[in-house]
Amino acid sequence: MHGHRVFSGRILQLTCVARVVVVVMMMMMAGMMTSCQSLEMTSTSSRSSPSVTDSTAAAAAAAAAAAQEEGVGGGGRTSGGGGGGAACARRSSGVGGGNVSCVSECQCTLTGVVLQCLARDSLFAFPVIRGELCQHRVREIFIRDQPRLVDINQSTVGSYPNLEKLTIQYSGLKAIGIEAFKTSRYLKNVNLQSNELTVLSWSTFIDAPRVIDLDITGNPLLCSCDARWMINTTAVFPSLNLRPPEKCRDGNVSRPLRNMKWPACGETD
Repeated sequence: MHGHRVFSGRILQLTCVARVVVVVMMMMMAGMMTSCQSLEMTSTSSRSSPSVTDSTAAAAAAAAAAAQEEGVGGGGRTSGGGGGGAACARRSSGVGGGNVSCVSECQCTLTGVVLQCLARDSLFAFPVIRGELCQHRVREIFIRDQPRLVDINQSTVGSYPNLEKLTIQYSGLKAIGIEAFKTSRYLKNVNLQSNELTVLSWSTFIDAPRVIDLDITGNPLLCSCDARWMINTTAVFPSLNLRPPEKCRDGNVSRPLRNMKWPACGETD
């Protein structure tokens, strides 16, 4: 009887141990499954989640496609506002590449309809962004502190047929091509303050009849016949609001522009 009880107790103990072993094994298997699921989720997440570069590329591609779908109006003036300009900015890679004349990385930005180049000494020529659509979007160009920007002409300014306002300040601008504004039929405001202009002929603006505001203060103009028209602009441009320099250079002497005598100048000079 005593032996039977001992045997039954041992069986009970073994049964309990077996149960504990089973529970431990089940916990271990559950932990392994959880780990595997976590690894699988991580792997799946890594495969399915695009990188920042991929996302940016996809966004840029979508913007480019949208921009291409919009197209450029033929004949008339291209319509569109800030949204199109933003698409142009992405499509042009921040205006940093292509035909833009830059010292290293171009510091121009296209925001909406405004092209700005404000980082000092980052240009050595007038900036021309890529893409006809983007060029047609631009209404205003603002350039400042560019000592190596020495001239502008029709081949560069004419890239922006809808340009209304042009500002080039505190730069090295010395020459403006005689036909620089030939195709700028919507140009109204021109600010060339504080550059290096010594001569500016009235004929430069003969093909831009809509220009109503011209600021050339702060330029070292020569006291030549080319400056005579600035004294009485109404004779040539009745609606032009001109702000010329107060003085011009006559050799080493600065003379008040409005008090200059202009002998030996032709009537249209």
